Amino acid sequence: MQTAPNFEENKTYIFYLVMALIFADTVLYGTIVPLIPVYTEELGLTTLTIGIIFAAYSLGLLLFSMPMGILAERLGYKKVFAGGLSFLILSCLLYGTVNNGLFLAFCRFIQGVAAATTWTAGLAMIALLYPRQQGQKLGLVLAAMGVGTILGPPVGGLLYKYLGYRLMFFALALVFAAMLTVVWKLDFSFPGMVKAEAGQRSRKKLALPSNLLWLCVVVVFASSSFGMLEIIMPNYMHRHFGLDSLQIGLLFGLMGIVHGVSDAAVGLWSDRLGYSLFVYWGLLTAAAFFPLLALAPNLLLLSIAFTLLGVAIGAAITPSQPLMYEVVVAEPSRLENGGPGLAYGIYNTCFSLGMFFGPMLGGLLDRYLGLLPGLLVFSGLFVAAAFLIKFKVNKISGKTA
Repeated sequence: MQTAPNFEENKTYIFYLVMALIFADTVLYGTIVPLIPVYTEELGLTTLTIGIIFAAYSLGLLLFSMPMGILAERLGYKKVFAGGLSFLILSCLLYGTVNNGLFLAFCRFIQGVAAATTWTAGLAMIALLYPRQQGQKLGLVLAAMGVGTILGPPVGGLLYKYLGYRLMFFALALVFAAMLTVVWKLDFSFPGMVKAEAGQRSRKKLALPSNLLWLCVVVVFASSSFGMLEIIMPNYMHRHFGLDSLQIGLLFGLMGIVHGVSDAAVGLWSDRLGYSLFVYWGLLTAAAFFPLLALAPNLLLLSIAFTLLGVAIGAAITPSQPLMYEVVVAEPSRLENGGPGLAYGIYNTCFSLGMFFGPMLGGLLDRYLGLLPGLLVFSGLFVAAAFLIKFKVNKISGKTA
């Protein structure tokens, strides 16, 4: 067994490894974006086909988040991390040999499976390492994710320009191979880990409490909002304010930066004041900001409303992760029904559901209702989600909404 100083030092190493993994995964996710014209021209793909191919990532994340969370607790987190990195290496190598749309979709799906593995195991690991600081630590991880999301497209463009298509993915595979080496060298054994894994091996059945099911609905609603905004806002910004692609990208980037920075602060304060409190008020604040996007009379006010909306959505999403952990494992009677791996497996499944359906819902609302009515529908969904938090989910936290 590790001594206390070594254990604390190892905790820090593992935490930064999780941050690096999620950062690298989101960078890889974004590197594909500037290659869309290449795929369109060389593989003869249409915009619809590209959309379906990109959805394969969400499908992999959706289908494998729960199984990977359970495997992490049964087989051990080191093995699952290694498996996730192996999938990332495989996806990079496959990307480098793509020659048709179906194969590209398969690569995207494998990448989604890898994300399900690293994300679920990584967030569960943070819950085990920092049970009373989950909000703070998850906020930092999400900030790293935000930076990776912003850097992904320019990194992809630069790698493609200077290395070429095939070599750029081989270079990325080497980066993930180096991370795999680090994973095998790190010591993942500590008392909390052993207990969690042993508890999962004795689990005989899965019984989900009702407040967990309602929290799943809340997470799906909240996570669908980003995909919805990515579908309906760019055309509106172009038509009404004359923004070009670069300017629209910068505005979304500004939202992402502020969202990432605020996540760290939200995580810290939600540990102190209560997770459900932040989720509740984040949902209500976001509900108030949605219609302002359509009502803003000028670009400055639109930019302010758009950025503050990102902060509000982050205030709801960031603490919803440790809140789900509390719902699943905080009470002794529920420990037999799941652990951190299960909790974050469920969370990632719900989040990927929102990612999958958000763009489609946004497109339908924009087409049949228009911008303002469509945004009002989302306001209604967020208000309903806030009431679910207050009256259906908020049974396990001593700090109420």
